[in-house]
Amino acid sequence: FYAPVLKSLCAYSTRQSSFHTFSSSSIDSHFVASDYEVLTAFCDTFSHHLLAVDDDEFLEKYASEVRRSQDQILAKEVVSFVRTVLDDLYWVRPVLAADITMTQHFLQSKIVGFN
Repeated sequence: FYAPVLKSLCAYSTRQSSFHTFSSSSIDSHFVASDYEVLTAFCDTFSHHLLAVDDDEFLEKYASEVRRSQDQILAKEVVSFVRTVLDDLYWVRPVLAADITMTQHFLQSKIVGFN
C-alpha cells in the first residue's frame, strides 16, 4: 500500500469543482463522470486500506479530532463528503431513464454501424 496515492486521490476528489456546484446544469457531464471515477477509486482504495488497520491505529490516525497535518485524512470528513456527493447524485442530479435510453440507442447505432 502506497499512502501518497491515497492522499492524492483524496485531495483531488475533495477539491473538484463539479462536486461543489451541485445544481449547475452548465457542467459538462463528462467532467462530472470523471470526478465520480476518481472519488470511486479513492473510496475503494481507502476501504481496502482500512481493512488492514487495527482499531488503535484507526482511532489514532483517522478518528482524531485534531488534524496533525494538512494532508491527514479524517474518517469523519470522508463520510460527510461522500454523504453530500451521494445526496447530489441521487436527488439533485439523478440519472433519468431518458438518459439511459438515449445512451443505449447511441451504443446500438454504433454497434449496428460497425458490423
